[in-house]
Amino acid sequence: MAKASRISRKEVGAFIKALRKQKGWNQTDLSKILGMTQSNLSKIENGLAYLGFAEFVLLAQAAKFSKFNQKFL
Repeated sequence: MAKASRISRKEVGAFIKALRKQKGWNQTDLSKILGMTQSNLSKIENGLAYLGFAEFVLLAQAAKFSKFNQKFL
């Protein structure tokens, strides 16, 4: 069985930042959606902190990831 590759915090942060910009949100907008401070979101985007699962679900809902929503929610 092949070993699953891990995604680094920097990769996750870069993805969240790119998604935020694609949606036209600033950090304040997204931090309110996720229920966290702008400072914590900045740390996540810069790979210095992890995004929790609850926040990941909120991000998926806000970004309207329909496949995620259909499968898990």
